[in-house]
Amino acid sequence: MKYEIFSRLNQGAISLKPQELRNCIYRGSYNQMLEELAENRHLPALFQKTIDIIKQILGDTAFFAVNRDDGKVIERFSGSVYDSIIIPFSFFNNHDLMAHADEIRKAIADLKLNNERYREDTYVATGSRKRVLGRIFTVYNLLTKITGSYGSDDGNRIFSDSVKKELFYAGYICSYCNNEILSIEDAEVDHIVPFSQGGKTDIGNAQLLHRHCNREKSNRAGDEEFEEEEES
Repeated sequence: MKYEIFSRLNQGAISLKPQELRNCIYRGSYNQMLEELAENRHLPALFQKTIDIIKQILGDTAFFAVNRDDGKVIERFSGSVYDSIIIPFSFFNNHDLMAHADEIRKAIADLKLNNERYREDTYVATGSRKRVLGRIFTVYNLLTKITGSYGSDDGNRIFSDSVKKELFYAGYICSYCNNEILSIEDAEVDHIVPFSQGGKTDIGNAQLLHRHCNREKSNRAGDEEFEEEEES
């Protein structure tokens, strides 16, 4: 009751920010998880990468459901369709997905329209564990069948913060611009031999570049495999 009163008072007067309200009203592991996720610097890059490839392959209707009665697209966001697509797509390499873009687009459309299990999992009791896992694995298995892979282990392409700390020292010279990196906060870890060319994600294949230089190098790489995702 105290939490409810507190919530109403603060939403009716000077509104607190959403996370401020959660800190005051909700306690426990879920709120703690939100704070930990907010501090994870790799998640925004993964989210942006995944959203971008989904937009290119599935278009603006990617997260729309299909009406069970007339088979027409329901032009509004569906949370259950969203998680069923964004989670499986995040497991796969963007190049593998784009190489099969047309086939994936047609298969997802057919899934929404004709796969009864998927339709049930995105329509009825969508919060149940069985439904959530069911719809996610349905799309994951579809992508596996089309791409011929089980997804890329992108975790192996991201250097840990400990690698950056171990590499950095006062006077470190950026190998891209040949100027000193003044602060570890201005540095990002780069694969010397690109990951896309078989380079390993270990300290023996790591170097520090200025944050700007690493991203400029990535932009100029053209067909190199999203080097900006290798930052830490």
